[in-house]
Amino acid sequence: MKIRKLLITLTLICSLQTQAQDLQSLAKILQEMTKETNPAKNVRTMKHAIKTQNLDPIKHSEEIDIMKGIIALSYLDNQQLKKFEKYIDLIKNKFNQTSYQNMASDKLINQGKNLVYAESLAEKTALNYQNYKNDPSARPKTINIENWNRFMQMAAYPYYVTYAKLLAENGKPIKALSYLELAFQTLDPAMAEVAVIELYASLLEKNKQIQKSYEILLKMATIGKANSKMIAQLSKLHLEKSNDLDITKQFVTELKNNVREMYKKEVAAKMIDGGSAPNFELINLDGDTVKLQDFKGKIVLIDFWATWCAPCIASLPTLETLSKKHTDVVFLFISTQETGTNIPEKVKEFIKKSHLDIQVLLDLPVGPDNSMYAVGKSYQIKGIPAKMLIDKKGKLRFSSEGFTSVAELTNELEAMISIANSL
Repeated sequence: MKIRKLLITLTLICSLQTQAQDLQSLAKILQEMTKETNPAKNVRTMKHAIKTQNLDPIKHSEEIDIMKGIIALSYLDNQQLKKFEKYIDLIKNKFNQTSYQNMASDKLINQGKNLVYAESLAEKTALNYQNYKNDPSARPKTINIENWNRFMQMAAYPYYVTYAKLLAENGKPIKALSYLELAFQTLDPAMAEVAVIELYASLLEKNKQIQKSYEILLKMATIGKANSKMIAQLSKLHLEKSNDLDITKQFVTELKNNVREMYKKEVAAKMIDGGSAPNFELINLDGDTVKLQDFKGKIVLIDFWATWCAPCIASLPTLETLSKKHTDVVFLFISTQETGTNIPEKVKEFIKKSHLDIQVLLDLPVGPDNSMYAVGKSYQIKGIPAKMLIDKKGKLRFSSEGFTSVAELTNELEAMISIANSL
């Protein structure tokens, strides 16, 4: 479970325990703590918050647990493992504790650091979960039994997947596969992240379960959730079956065509007649003014994103690739919901470090408290990343939010562009 999801959970818990004003103040403190890189400062912030917010160690144990978890992760980021473990151990609720342990293991995977330590931590997380999932005393009083059972079922998947990833990274494919199999007892593989399915198919093949690997790859490819590596693996396995390169090439071509048509039907069903797209006038990273009406007669794809938004960042390279492929389509990357000072410089530095060649426009905060983003508001975005497609007549035709995988994003946008070109 990511920090953002934990904050949402916290909000639900707090809404039952605190006044709205107190909740808003506490949520702001937690947001500041997640951004802070100095763990000692986070410790001071927690102590100050407990005092000023009148947080009772028993009544508000959930909120305090989350602050301890944030502190633990900040110590992990600073490679102070003993202090990380100290604050993990201070978390009272077992579910909160394993959630932060899992986040820590995930962080180390993404950083490619201390993978042996991360494996031991993930193993501890999985074992702790197995020990408390059926323990009635582990359930917080603020969560009813129905929700608790649902949480316990949901928790198995991320815990086992993280452990399986680390086992695979550390050269233990048999045990890694066994934990992925456990994970998929609680979640249909078709609903899993593409990277997890890619790992699953690879582990099946390494463990000589060739037919099962082929079947899961074919299933994912058929529903358009297979990435390029999975398609390549599927092609290899198909060639081994057919022993005929031409037949395999035809098989892959037909598969891709079927997926393309499937997405076109799904996307066409979501097409909207949103009327004329709201016009805007924004500056780019060079300080030049760019207007939507400058692109009259062209298909325009707008991506609303922010430098702090992980799904936004994950989707940018795919969008850049699509922008290079579809040179007749205008791709505008509108940076929005940024806070603080020197936003243009911050965004420019991010683009430079990310080596992205994209057209960025700045939807800067306005209003008395700098909390409104005019263009984002005019397009009624509810969250980011958000994508809007405007046809050649200037009408808003498609709107989508979120990011799941490269394969799904590519298939969805290819379908949108294809349909827009036919209007």
